[in-house]
Amino acid sequence: MRSAFSGALTKLDKQIELAITEVRVRPWAGDPVSQDAAEKFNERSLESGDSALTALENYQRQLKSAMDALTLVEQQYQSIEDDNTGLMGQQGGR
Repeated sequence: MRSAFSGALTKLDKQIELAITEVRVRPWAGDPVSQDAAEKFNERSLESGDSALTALENYQRQLKSAMDALTLVEQQYQSIEDDNTGLMGQQGGR
């Protein structure tokens, strides 16, 4: 499960980087209409609180939190298994 999340996070990281560096548009015709269109596109895609970039970054945080939780569960499981192995060894030695 952690491997799947890690793969998704790697892909998402690349998409966020592309969004930050490649998606922003410039006014293509140099006139007020294209200036306005470029500003609105950039705001909706990258800058506003409900932009596509914000949604991607929120998803990225959720994936990272899920991976952290899975890591913690794995560590707890391993600790319990180590304790059980120790107890089994003690009982077998009696």
